[in-house]
This record gives sequence, C-alpha cells and structure tokens, in this order.
Amino acid sequence: MTKEEVKTILDYMYYNNYNYYIFFRLLTETGMRIGEFLSLDCEDLNVKKRYIEAEGKTGRKVYYFSEDLANHLAIYIKERMNREADSNALFLSIQKKRYALRTINHYISNCVIRLDIEKRISCHTFRRTLNTLRKRMGCPKEDRKILLCHKVSDVNFSCYVKLNYYDYIQLYDKWNPYKNILDS
Repeated sequence: MTKEEVKTILDYMYYNNYNYYIFFRLLTETGMRIGEFLSLDCEDLNVKKRYIEAEGKTGRKVYYFSEDLANHLAIYIKERMNREADSNALFLSIQKKRYALRTINHYISNCVIRLDIEKRISCHTFRRTLNTLRKRMGCPKEDRKILLCHKVSDVNFSCYVKLNYYDYIQLYDKWNPYKNILDS
C-alpha cells in the first residue's frame, strides 16, 4: 500500500466509523500483529507515555505511537471505560465482546471495495506497509526490527545497547512514515 492509500482508508473510517478509525490507526502506526492486537486490554494502553503493551507469541512487546494518535486514544479510552461490558478488551464489537479476525478483515475488504482500491488488503498489509515505508526512508534494519518488536540478532546490540523509554519514543518519531499525513 502507498501512504496515500493508507490515508484514504483512514479518512474513510474517520468519517464513517470512528471506532474502526481508532482501531486501524493504531494498527497502522504500530505495525502490531493482528493476534496481539485483538488480545489487547484497556490496561495495556499508556496514552501519556504513547505506548501499548501486547502479548505476542514470543512474550510481552511494547509498541509506540504518535502524539496525535495519543490524543485520539485519550478520547476513545474515556468513552470505552464508560461502556458496560464483561470484557476488559480495548476494542469491543457491537455485542460488547472482543472483535474476531473475520469481522475485521470483512470490514477492511468492504472499505477497499467502496474506495475502489484494487488491491487485496488484510490486517497484515498495514504491518508490511509500515516496514516498507520505513525502509524507503532509510531506516536501518536494526531500528526497523526494534520498532516492529522483532528479535534483534546482533549480539553486540542485544547485550550492550540498552535503550530507555525516551530513546524508543525518539526512534519512533524519527522513523514515523505517517508524520504529518495522518495528523488531524
């Protein structure tokens, strides 16, 4: 996908279903795997520090997002916490349950059809697009691995380089390919 196609899809969602907009904007900016994403709970989100913790196949991972998205998420989380539900899921379906992958893929397919985008787009496409755009920006492979929560294979890096929260935020902001095009 191109940046313009991502923006077109997110703009469509913004005006047609704000909850899906937040859902896909977070997916777009973090590059999180959909399985990790669907298992998110409200307490996994830290809006002030601009990160979200996800449980993945290989353990707990931390993904970062933009300040603009943090503002949207602050509004969303207030509304979400006011909804009565048996689930603590960050994103709830109309039935007040966690979304199913099938529902999400169905929604994105319908958006793509309505917008006349002639590509097969799934949730994973957003992750792949984010990584591709960062590569085109000149983002080093090790930084891309860190930002997508892949294991860093360089022994020197994994043993001797210890980044703190502010380093990760700066790294995210530096290599955010959606800077200025998604800000509302």
